[in-house]
Amino acid sequence: MSLPRLTSCVCLLALLAACTNPGGGDEGTGTSTTGDTGGPESTGTTDAPTGTTGDTTATEPPTGTSDVSTTGPDEPPPAPEAFPVLQDIVFYDGYAATVDEPIPDGVIRHSNALVATRFTEEMQAKVQTTLTLGVIVGALCDNYDRLGGVNLALVPKGAQTYVPADVDRIEVARFITPFMDMNKHPMTVPYEWQASDLVPILKDPELLAEYDLWFELSIFGVPYAANEEVDGCAGRNDTQLGTLLLYTDSKKPAPTFHHLVPVAISQDFNNTPRAPATSSAPPARPSISSSRPTPPTPSSC
Repeated sequence: MSLPRLTSCVCLLALLAACTNPGGGDEGTGTSTTGDTGGPESTGTTDAPTGTTGDTTATEPPTGTSDVSTTGPDEPPPAPEAFPVLQDIVFYDGYAATVDEPIPDGVIRHSNALVATRFTEEMQAKVQTTLTLGVIVGALCDNYDRLGGVNLALVPKGAQTYVPADVDRIEVARFITPFMDMNKHPMTVPYEWQASDLVPILKDPELLAEYDLWFELSIFGVPYAANEEVDGCAGRNDTQLGTLLLYTDSKKPAPTFHHLVPVAISQDFNNTPRAPATSSAPPARPSISSSRPTPPTPSSC
């Protein structure tokens, strides 16, 4: 695959597992095909019509039947896997300076609204041929609807951190949080996306030789209204709790492609300088029709 260079947890796991048949035993076994190959019908040539005794090949078994005993059923697919990538991450006021609060090992905080973690070799080994991505957002001190998303960053191999703007990033999922109150149910909301198109990226040897893959979780929130409106939030700046999970199985073949072209994501357009005004006046609009009659002047009462 070539890369052209341009410029939270138990509840969701149970939900994902309940929505997917973990056995998969009815798919891909191929036993009916193998059984028919060496069945009695395939060698029933002893009732040949009279007069065929001279045909020495009439009673020979069909070619290949001697190998039937060595042809067993297909290997069963591996058991589905469900695992967290980021778990119970606290997000903070998106407009404030980045906080210096504890964060789990292996997680870096790019800003109060964006965290990331390396997708480890252990996690990569769990990925099969399909992928479902889940996010759980928990209510803290932000009671309004906010923007969030999941990205995949391609970071130079071995780097311990990175600047998001300096690497290629792929937007994987986008969501909006609901209005929530940390004192009222529901206090969490789950999201789910089919993300099997990521499988060939997460497993591509050429990409993995050059890059480490990092999953990013973004939730932008502000606590100002909750400071006044939600009990227990006075003076706090924590806004949401976030968890990112993956579910994978082998029910379908993985997608394939050969070129990966990241596109622009999360570009800032606020306070963009205006182009300088020109002194020339805009051209006059052309007349639609010189023969159009002049509308009558409305009379006054």
